[in-house]
Amino acid sequence: MRTPPSARSSLITLAPFPLDKTLALVGMPATGKTTVGKQLAHFFKVEFVDSDTEVEKSAGGNSVSVIYDQWGEEAFRDAEYQVIKRLFREKPIHVLATGEGAFAQEETRKFLQENAITIFINTNLDIVCERIQRKLQSRPQLAQGDILENIKKTWQQRSPFYRLADIEIKSDDTSYEDTLTKIITALSKFLYLS
Repeated sequence: MRTPPSARSSLITLAPFPLDKTLALVGMPATGKTTVGKQLAHFFKVEFVDSDTEVEKSAGGNSVSVIYDQWGEEAFRDAEYQVIKRLFREKPIHVLATGEGAFAQEETRKFLQENAITIFINTNLDIVCERIQRKLQSRPQLAQGDILENIKKTWQQRSPFYRLADIEIKSDDTSYEDTLTKIITALSKFLYLS
């Protein structure tokens, strides 16, 4: 996997440091967990994994929206938890982009808090709504009704859990490379202080 040229140039002053734990990215949908996660994995020379993609593979290639609709939320969240645990057995150190509801589930959250460094990518809700409007098909729980109202409701339910992450990164109108730089800087401070 190659880092885009723009990301390479801004990271030239940052030197990779060894990771002894997986980095788990948490937060609302459309906050850049996958895009930034891939760049983080490249920076640290570890594998990137997206939990939604892995759940889809474990369900015979069905999309998250189909799985969610057919199985229901409880069964979907249990499958997500089982997939995340399997990933930690198979890939002890990696960068993981979690599904937007994973960290709100107590069992999954506790597992991630014990086994990873959790990073909450906090993005303004207006920006999230704008991005979700472009990806509505793949976000089943948000596809009904007014997008902004559903996003606000989801935020109110999940933000207290997201804020339990080890690190919180504000990622509003910044580029993905700026978000990446913020994460690496905060991570180095977190590891130094731990």
